[in-house]
Amino acid sequence: MSDSLITLNPHSQARLNHARSFCMYIQNMSTGKRLRELRERNKLNQETVGEYCGVSKGMVSQWENDIVLPPIERMMELRKKIYFKLDWLYCEDGEFRPDIEALLKVAQPLPVYAVTKLTKEGLSYAELIKSAHEDNNGTQ
Repeated sequence: MSDSLITLNPHSQARLNHARSFCMYIQNMSTGKRLRELRERNKLNQETVGEYCGVSKGMVSQWENDIVLPPIERMMELRKKIYFKLDWLYCEDGEFRPDIEALLKVAQPLPVYAVTKLTKEGLSYAELIKSAHEDNNGTQ
């Protein structure tokens, strides 16, 4: 008798392992590292984030290097420009991390190499890919 209640095929198991790795990576990040991840994921430089928040590029650097904790008021300004949850930024157990089941469901039609990249980018990109996939197949 197996310890597992669900038996996954190798392809699904690989997707699950990639999703777990991504979640572990996000959990071990500090507030500054999460801010940097958010900035890089949105293809922004520190100067632009500073403009969005009303601070200098140097201050953004201090936030990202965990020298100074970013004030919530400034992060609320940033949220007007890019989407993220404050609890994800400030707390390790925030909801921004992708839900493994949802990620697997969205990634189902994708090959393993695409899922590897997908899990690194997060669920928001997964939803975009799913939408594009549905549009290409004529489904709603």
